[in-house]
Amino acid sequence: MSKRKIAKAMVQSHLYTVAPDFVSNCHRDGTKIEMNPEFRAVCHDILAKQGYSNPGTRNCIMNEAWRDLGIQKTRDSFRKKTYNFEDCILYPALNNFPLTLDQARLVASMTADLIFINRPEVVIEDNKRNGLSISIARDGKQVILSPNMMNICTLCHELSHIYLQQNGDENTGHTAKFMAIQIVLLARFCEDSFDRLLQLCKEHNAPIDEEFACNLNQVTPEL
Repeated sequence: MSKRKIAKAMVQSHLYTVAPDFVSNCHRDGTKIEMNPEFRAVCHDILAKQGYSNPGTRNCIMNEAWRDLGIQKTRDSFRKKTYNFEDCILYPALNNFPLTLDQARLVASMTADLIFINRPEVVIEDNKRNGLSISIARDGKQVILSPNMMNICTLCHELSHIYLQQNGDENTGHTAKFMAIQIVLLARFCEDSFDRLLQLCKEHNAPIDEEFACNLNQVTPEL
């Protein structure tokens, strides 16, 4: 059994100990857990003693453990926080160069080889939400870029969603795993340092699964 599976089992064991009735009667309703800071604090302590020093990784393991028991709803709870971090901290710190459609398709093809996914189609289409242009990752098969969002950071953002969609993650939103994938891609395509981007995430408490990020970075070739 892997270290991560052992850590998840310890979290689940603690939940069974402190709330057996909740586990047996639960029907995919994680509200009670999410609203119990004392329980979360104990789980953080359990995982810290197992060597998981990054809070984002600990949160990710807890969420995986509870989903395995069928007791947590899938929510894009980090969406706003992720957008704020990207817009105010991460993207301004990078060389966010513009792309043509052909260049975007080439990056998507290179990404497929780098992180072992099927190459998604990349198209340009003007989509808006609340009057603002948006880009979309659709069903693990297609990236839709707005004409005024043709840049490397937006593309890496959507390709990170594509990775989650293709790999069957229950939550394909702006999770700690999503951020881990994104900084691996940004480090390559923006010609930046993975360690620097990881440190930015940690300094600004951005949700990131540090363990997954480091493992993916190790197996992802340089350009």
